[in-house]
Amino acid sequence: VNDTSNVYFTRGLDVVQTEDKLNVLRVETANSALPGTRLDNNTIAVTFDRNVDGLSLSTNNFVINGVKIENAVIRNTELNKVYLTIQPNSIPYSIGAQLVVQNLRATNSIYAMEPSTHLIYLNDNVAPKYVGAQVTAIDTVVLTFDEAIHNVLADSFIVSVNGLELQ
Repeated sequence: VNDTSNVYFTRGLDVVQTEDKLNVLRVETANSALPGTRLDNNTIAVTFDRNVDGLSLSTNNFVINGVKIENAVIRNTELNKVYLTIQPNSIPYSIGAQLVVQNLRATNSIYAMEPSTHLIYLNDNVAPKYVGAQVTAIDTVVLTFDEAIHNVLADSFIVSVNGLELQ
């Protein structure tokens, strides 16, 4: 062995394992989001009493009958919260549903949580479909959709003729 090529290692600290089990504090949807939280109709936020072990996270930990959960994410600024993304255009009408949360672990815990069931309300997440338009005056166009449109802002639509935006 050549002394000039020795490699030295410094041992890190041990991680103390716990027996803590996660508990769900709240579940938020577009209907029940806390003030200051904006969730769209495709997102559910589940908040826990402890930080979640990312290695135990899977979409299989969350079950809503008839609804496909496409993604489950822990944001690095909110380690005790999981954001679920449900499949867009999969809920044709607003419904009450049961969310089952199971098999997650708290950070450094050796035990998975007990299954937990929560009643949630999910908004219809199917976008309205454009049906047609009618010019009713020189400065008015009436757009028709296959369902009622709510909370439309003045800048929600851009009207253009031959590629030029009208004001």
